Amino acid sequence: MRCGRRGWASAPSPRRWTIPDGRAARTEFLRAATAVLAAFAVSGLFSSLAPSFLREELHVHNVAAVGAEVGLLFIVALIAQVAAPERWIAGRRPASAFLVAGVAVFEAGLWTRSLPTFVAGTLLAGTGIGLAFRRGVGVAQRLADPRRRADLLSTYFLFAYTGTIVPTLALGLLDQTINQDGATLILAVAVVATTLASALSRPTTAIA
Repeated sequence: MRCGRRGWASAPSPRRWTIPDGRAARTEFLRAATAVLAAFAVSGLFSSLAPSFLREELHVHNVAAVGAEVGLLFIVALIAQVAAPERWIAGRRPASAFLVAGVAVFEAGLWTRSLPTFVAGTLLAGTGIGLAFRRGVGVAQRLADPRRRADLLSTYFLFAYTGTIVPTLALGLLDQTINQDGATLILAVAVVATTLASALSRPTTAIA
């Protein structure tokens, strides 16, 4: 503790990670957390790939154009969070469908060296990222103990930022041993598998 002008103040303490009590609640939270991990993995993978792909493969050297393409993913994700129909946000599968389609399409754009295909994949993936993130925050808030809501949300964001960091590091490591196309294909398959596992897992009704 320390003393300030207005008296004693507690030193800030980090939030502890936690998961909800009860089997059904844990399962629902972990599905939402896995979905946002996959969504942010797409974001990290895209952010790592887009600048070099545009410059080296499509010979786009205008910095503003490269930045606009990278920013497009995040703009679309933001719009999806605030403007998507409620039925898209409430269900698990719409976000996963957009993510899988987005990864498939922008991966096709990478292999075919097609800018329109890559942009189309960006739009689809951005929509999936926005839907997955908003739904996951809602699930975490609904399942959290009111006294420990920040703890559960910090766990949720831990999954999200893990999804951002790990694929980026993995891409750097794989790119040193195989070509970029092969490295991105491996990571794309891993992201799709994680997304489908989250979307297609059966709901749990039993409470521990």
